[in-house]
Amino acid sequence: MKIILDEEMLEEYVARAVGVSPDRPLLLDKFLEDAIESEADAISDGVDAFVPAVMQHIEYAGIHSGDSACVIPPVIIPKDHKKTIYDYTRRIAMELKVVGLMNIQYAIYEDTVYILEANPGLHAQYLSYRKYAILVWRQSPLKYCSDRSSPILT
Repeated sequence: MKIILDEEMLEEYVARAVGVSPDRPLLLDKFLEDAIESEADAISDGVDAFVPAVMQHIEYAGIHSGDSACVIPPVIIPKDHKKTIYDYTRRIAMELKVVGLMNIQYAIYEDTVYILEANPGLHAQYLSYRKYAILVWRQSPLKYCSDRSSPILT
């Protein structure tokens, strides 16, 4: 991995790159400077999914989630972006036919929600998060299950 700051550095790096081929491509990422990082967990039965909350990282994107502090509910994430995060998380869990838990990390940059990564399991701050989730789940699962035929939380 190399941080490239300008076109000249990129040209030098590519010229020295060893083993780049269609089987071993050169992958490029762009750092989303000053992006807001967020994440959401889902629980799914392979058919339907439930997303209890969206978390907002206090630090800007780029800090490892295990080293970050989060707030629930998000304080500065606009309502439409929260809705997008809920929707993406639920749809991805369903499309991947996840059975169990899933976590997706997001970055919000220049009014666009980007998916950074999706992982099996829960957020790194699960022990703190579960206190909030329990409050949400005390109310939501019963309504959720009674509104659906999915066996998800039964």
